[in-house]
Amino acid sequence: MLNKLNHLHIKNFRSLADVHISPDSLNILFGPNGAGKSTFLDTIWFIRDCAIRGVDSASTFRDHGIGILWDGASETDNILIEIEDESTKYEVSFGLSSGRIEPCAGEKLINKINNQLLINRTIGSDKATFFHLGIGQDETTITLREPEKLALTSYVAFNTSDVTALELDKFLHDARSYHLRSASLFNLRRRGSESEAGDRLQDRCDNLWSVLRNLHDRRIIDKRYDTIMNFMKQSFPSFDGLFFEQTGRNVIYANFLDEKRRDPIQASGVSDGHIQMLINLTALFSE
Repeated sequence: MLNKLNHLHIKNFRSLADVHISPDSLNILFGPNGAGKSTFLDTIWFIRDCAIRGVDSASTFRDHGIGILWDGASETDNILIEIEDESTKYEVSFGLSSGRIEPCAGEKLINKINNQLLINRTIGSDKATFFHLGIGQDETTITLREPEKLALTSYVAFNTSDVTALELDKFLHDARSYHLRSASLFNLRRRGSESEAGDRLQDRCDNLWSVLRNLHDRRIIDKRYDTIMNFMKQSFPSFDGLFFEQTGRNVIYANFLDEKRRDPIQASGVSDGHIQMLINLTALFSE
């Protein structure tokens, strides 16, 4: 992952006019409805979508970019999102035409240690200039094979020795977003999870019980499961662990143990808060 994601600058993106944030390893957002909490969380996810799926696809998912420009901005203003770690600054800018986002983003990647420009791409261009002093020339301008996607991934392939850029690209591709209102609580309660290998939650958390069972099986060499259980006990003092059982050929189900009860409680019998807290903790500590 990145050395440390230490600064985000968001300008003209939905309700965020000009925001600078220095995130920590764990961040909690407070504020009234409409303050921009969800918009802030969507910022990294938006850049991630642009890197993987392309700008046009990312904006289509967000109402084709309609209303994505801050209300107070002029028609000629651009959306700007900057991501910084300890050694690099990555700027992504988006232009708008007739109220919709241009399919080709502008990009700049800067090495903060020596203030060297590594990527330069203007909004609307299918070309990008990569700077690499180690191959006998100062710069190379290429026509991007997939111009609707961010040029960062192409730069990483161009300059394989730039480990920091590789980490940034990996960070964007590995970013995860979980929306608890969209989680499959009904399926988890009634049907359980399909048994599969891995420790990464799916987008709707359908595989929660499978992930936790896999972590449970690794307790001797891995402390992630115990970490999740310890925080669950702090949240619900009478919580005493989970009991997993296979209820179908490829189905894992979870029962809750409670200090005040003799028998395990099926997941269908506990509160939404219990399962939602498990989802939060698993998302934080499972990978």
